[in-house]
Amino acid sequence: MVAFAANSVLARLALSNGAISAMAYAGIRVVSAACILAAILLWRAARTPSQRGSSPWQRFGGGWGGAASFALYVVAFSAAYVVVQTAPGALILFGSTQFAMLG
Repeated sequence: MVAFAANSVLARLALSNGAISAMAYAGIRVVSAACILAAILLWRAARTPSQRGSSPWQRFGGGWGGAASFALYVVAFSAAYVVVQTAPGALILFGSTQFAMLG
């Protein structure tokens, strides 16, 4: 929760004074998340028994629906930092996160 709150504070500081655009911020988030997820995936693949002929990318699944949902989330999340004030934004963000976790 501390890291989540720190991310929100840092993002709002960077986006509020125009130090970075919302879409550039989104791009940095996506690239850094992809690098971390790739490292975790390769680490997990090294620890699990190998299946002949399958790459680590294929073994753990994924799909275009999830990728589209993630892209929509990233764009909306980054744009909301510029448009929505802090308190309502936090309420919407935490509420939508809980909703997404439930279903």
